[in-house]
Amino acid sequence: MLLGSNVSNVSNTHVAIYEVFGQIEVLPSVSLANSLVNAACIPLFRELTRIFDLKMLYIIAVVLVMVSAAVIGAALSIEVVIVGRAMLGIGGALSYQLILTYNVVFALPLELAFAQAMVGACFAIGLLTGRLIGGALTETPHATWRWAFYIVVMGAVPLVLVGNVVQQTFGLGTTAEPRILLLTVLTTRPVVSLVALYSICAAMSYGVTIYYTPLHFTSIRGETPV
Repeated sequence: MLLGSNVSNVSNTHVAIYEVFGQIEVLPSVSLANSLVNAACIPLFRELTRIFDLKMLYIIAVVLVMVSAAVIGAALSIEVVIVGRAMLGIGGALSYQLILTYNVVFALPLELAFAQAMVGACFAIGLLTGRLIGGALTETPHATWRWAFYIVVMGAVPLVLVGNVVQQTFGLGTTAEPRILLLTVLTTRPVVSLVALYSICAAMSYGVTIYYTPLHFTSIRGETPV
């Protein structure tokens, strides 16, 4: 859905982008950069999935998509927006090829058709909702069109984490033995629960002492950074 949203979320932001940057003669490139680069990269990325480790490629694709969205959201010129959209097309093409390859490699023959159909359905849902979300954020005074792209960065990580937790917890597409994240160990093994609790408390204490305490003295009390 994120890939489909990345294609269409710009459709309702053209006017806002033009009002900020002008240069109407290059405005169509904001949309075309994504699709053209995406189509051009598909043959290359199809071959890369045969050569390199799929997990490594998938991490690269996700990072590239998030960085591209951040570049577009922070753009100071329309040229940067176009470059960011082109980068987003590269990340989207790689992600899509990897999803299809994962299905071919890991799905059972009887499941493959359904899995590939779900990919297309999710992509279509993203195409429909992306323009609505982008338009709604563009019309929001406190958000502006930039958040149509920032939301990709903010939404990708939680979506991946939640999806992974749900998939591993309920064993969707796998069995109990080979699961990567087994949440039941938190209730069946007290030592694991204690280690998790210790890690959370340590992270919170670090955040207060290392970040928020200096922020309080510099921002509220006017102290120097040193």
